[in-house]
Formats: sequence, C-alpha cells, structure tokens
Amino acid sequence: MPDGQVPHEGSCRQGLQPGCPSRAWPAAGGRTMIPARLLSAQTQARRIAPCPASGPLQPVVRGPTVRYHRKVRAGRGFSLEELRVAGIHKKVARTIGISVDPRRRNKCILFPRKPSAPKKGDSSVSTRLPQRPAG
Repeated sequence: MPDGQVPHEGSCRQGLQPGCPSRAWPAAGGRTMIPARLLSAQTQARRIAPCPASGPLQPVVRGPTVRYHRKVRAGRGFSLEELRVAGIHKKVARTIGISVDPRRRNKCILFPRKPSAPKKGDSSVSTRLPQRPAG
C-alpha cells in the first residue's frame, strides 16, 4: 500500500492472491481425496486390463540433432520389425496398448569387436552396408 497505509481487511484473503499469506496447510483438504482417486485409478486399470493405464506403450528414442541427441524421450511407436521379433502382430499390438509406427526403421548396426570372430547378436556381413572407419 502506498504511503504506509494499512490494507483493509477484505483485500488480503488467505491463499487467493500471490502476495498474501496463505494457510499453513493448503493441501490438507485434498488428502482426504487420495484414497478415492487411488481406488478409481485401480478400477480403471482393471477395466482396461492388458493395456497400460498411463497410455499406450512407446519406445525410448534419442533426439535427432546434435543439440538433442544426448536426451532420451518417448517415441511415436515401435517399428514393424521390432514387433515381428517380439512375436506380436501389428493389429493386435494396438488393441493391447502398444503404439505402432510403420514408418520407423531400425538403423542400429552392431559391428563385432573382432571381425574374425563375431559373437551372437552382431550384425551379419550382408546387412553391414556402411563401412567401419579404419584406424
């Protein structure tokens, strides 16, 4: 208030304005709702049983550019090749809560540490189109 005046009583209601003092425990009333919310969330999760309750399952991907490639985020959906390896049909995947992105390609190529003795899981020679840099 200007000139050191005392604000009148109605201008400072508790918890309504950012500059005014608020109640000591503003969320105390909401704590009584926690069991009800938890119960409703559990019943919904039971109702949509095989599907995840927090939305469809999405892959973890990295950002595309130099600025964002160190951060991981949720992708749009799993590729058809990943679903094929998991043994899930693409139409069934959507019904059980797995997101599918038919445009996505798997570009990961695992070079063997010893080219003369590749291990299980390394890419075969036919799929390794780009050459490993020498040196």
